[in-house]
Amino acid sequence: VSPDVSYGGAAFIEVEDPTSAHWRPSVRLGAFVDQSRTTFVVPADASGRLLWLGSSLEGCPGRLEGWGRRLALLPCVTLHLGVLRAEGRGISRPNHATSFWADIGPSLRLRWAASARISLEAQGALLFPLTRPTFAITDIVTRAPAAEYSVGRWGASVAAGVAYRFQ
Repeated sequence: VSPDVSYGGAAFIEVEDPTSAHWRPSVRLGAFVDQSRTTFVVPADASGRLLWLGSSLEGCPGRLEGWGRRLALLPCVTLHLGVLRAEGRGISRPNHATSFWADIGPSLRLRWAASARISLEAQGALLFPLTRPTFAITDIVTRAPAAEYSVGRWGASVAAGVAYRFQ
């Protein structure tokens, strides 16, 4: 949903139903930070920085397991709520704007249990913004927008990480 590739990190706590031998539904609550930097052609050398801070709620109704239950595929639905902060750079009087952020979408996680407590995960997701703010770099003399960016109708996310299981 940002104009360029962004990067960041997240932390989460996940709870799963241990009584369900086959489906094992789970819920994950997390916090994230993500940022990108975008360079605009007009005005020359102007740029913008987008910073997302927020939380996520992810629900997975079940999982497909294999390879002695060490490998799992989890289809999920994820909701992100947070704040999007845009900041102008490379202009005479940069300004910033902050806006509420929300998106929702399907995600798919692949989890490999390296041990009873440590797992490696890869995740892909589609994001559909529920809020679509527009940010503009405005010329301070003429007050005309010199460059503008509106949040897109959809986006995608790819992530990888390590999980530690408390029992």
